[in-house]
Amino acid sequence: MSQDRTAHRTVALLTQYFHPEIAATAQLHTDLAIGLQNNGWNVKVFTGQPAYQQKNPQPTYEIQNGVKVKRFYNPGISRRNTIGRLLNAAIVATLMIIHLATQKRPDIVLVDSTTPFLPLIAYVLKIIKGWKYVFLVEDVYPEIAINLGYIHDNGLLSKTWSFLNKLVFNNSERVIAIGPRMRELLIRKLPDGESENKVVVVHNWCDGESILPRSNKDNWFRENLGLNGKTVVLYSGNMGATHDLESVLKAASKLLNIKDIGFVFIGDGAKRTKIERMAKELLLTNFFLLPYQARSVLPYSITSGDISIITLEPGMEGLSVPSKLYSSLAAGQAVIAIMGEKSEVVDVIQDNQCGIRVPPGEENQLTNIIQDLHNDPVKLHEMKRNARNCFEKYFSMQKAIQSYGKILSDAMK
Repeated sequence: MSQDRTAHRTVALLTQYFHPEIAATAQLHTDLAIGLQNNGWNVKVFTGQPAYQQKNPQPTYEIQNGVKVKRFYNPGISRRNTIGRLLNAAIVATLMIIHLATQKRPDIVLVDSTTPFLPLIAYVLKIIKGWKYVFLVEDVYPEIAINLGYIHDNGLLSKTWSFLNKLVFNNSERVIAIGPRMRELLIRKLPDGESENKVVVVHNWCDGESILPRSNKDNWFRENLGLNGKTVVLYSGNMGATHDLESVLKAASKLLNIKDIGFVFIGDGAKRTKIERMAKELLLTNFFLLPYQARSVLPYSITSGDISIITLEPGMEGLSVPSKLYSSLAAGQAVIAIMGEKSEVVDVIQDNQCGIRVPPGEENQLTNIIQDLHNDPVKLHEMKRNARNCFEKYFSMQKAIQSYGKILSDAMK
């Protein structure tokens, strides 16, 4: 995409999370906004104040690498429960639409699915002001909420949510899915004849220049934990309701007698309290539980593992693609995918021979796989090398940003 083609064209990005938020979604959106700005777009971001970490409020308005950022008040209610997250999102969305209703129309809007309210803002602005928008689907709702048992399949809430989503889908210029299986699911939500051209796939990514394989001697984070010389099993990210983390702790308990295997969990979320409790009950001396790390630390924390754990609860396949897949591949880590068979993650690791799938709840099988990889360093090294090769071939940030630029340009026509 050339600069001449997009010069002075404005894209408004509506998202709940943006830098300096630590969540992986925030990092992706920050990369995307800066990448589009560098490719000639005039990017304006509308987002909430950070919620993952209790920090001092960020400026209400600032410019980051040329990107104009407008932040709205976020009460910071605990994210460890669904009601708290929804209240945060609802307040941000309310303030956002009041503000946007008075603004000049951008050439195109890119809105994501990080909360159920943001897509409705884009839809309302199209109806009342004629704003065109592209809908980026990172998690498919209400199906996720239904599968997790939060709402009933045939209940009023799920039917209302589905109806509103249908309005959002039908009135968008394009729908972006982050994986082929998700695209297949989204196609079924659109009227016949519209889906093939309207729903496109753009994979998420990782900054492969900062997240790259590091040797033990080049990783101070790993050294500070006393993990050099050990096989390290890493889980880094959201400890949410869709992740089977209990099996990993049970495997850690079964491997306590092998002193050169260590487990590191980094992050926060709905299950963190449970993980803390389990680790104490199981007396896990081979286990570290750490908070989210600053972005400057990520090149070392994310690469501190030899084996990366990626999890999805049963029924989530195709509805969500864990972003840690891309950082795990960029870091050159063997991937253990704790999830069902029909998912984008499993497709990638099996096609590229860089990981192994374990069904959720199978802690004995998980234990055996970790021990086998520890005992076979040649096989582990080969998987790690294949992981980085896979990343470089399919999931670079530059490729993704170019794809977004083309989709946004086409949506403006």
